[in-house]
Formats: sequence, C-alpha cells, structure tokens
Amino acid sequence: MSDLMTSIVRDIAGKIVGGGVGLALGAGVAVPADLSDRLTVALTIALAVAAQTVYYVGVRLLERRWPGAGRLLGLARQPVYPGGGVSDAELARLRAAAHRSTGTNGTP
Repeated sequence: MSDLMTSIVRDIAGKIVGGGVGLALGAGVAVPADLSDRLTVALTIALAVAAQTVYYVGVRLLERRWPGAGRLLGLARQPVYPGGGVSDAELARLRAAAHRSTGTNGTP
C-alpha cells in the first residue's frame, strides 16, 4: 500500500472511531428545551471533533511506545515521507547542540 493510501486510511479510521464516540457522548447530553436546535447540533459537532482529536492523538502517543497500537488507526504501518521529518533522537541531539552553542542571552 502506498504511503498516501496509508495516511488516508489512518486519518479516516481516526475520524470514524472518534466521531462515533463523540456522537455517542452527544446522545447522552441533556440540552435544555429552550435552547435552539442549532445549538444542539453545534454541541454534537464539537463533541465529535473533540473525541476525534483525543482518539487520534491518544493512539499516536501510544504508538510511540507500542508500535502495534497503530492498528487502532486501521494500519500499524506509518506513512514515510521522502526527506521529511527528523527522528525524536535526532531532534533531541540538535536541540542539545543548539543549547550548547548559545550564550546566556540566546545568541550564538
């Protein structure tokens, strides 16, 4: 499967699961009768988006420790982008080198 399709599957899976959870949570929310239907729809959408975000970020964080957790996004394999990104270890090394090369006022 191409990296494009991998990223699409993982994105859609997170939206479906998170959206379903958000809608289920929204079904249990009691909205006062004097509030408009628009507000009810807005609250439901907000819950769905929040649940999608929490689900996706949560799985991505789990995946850093347990790579198999990626299956919760439809595929365990992460997309790889050519020339893109820096590993966490490399980023830490670069930050440490930058910190060592700066003076107390933040200038090299």
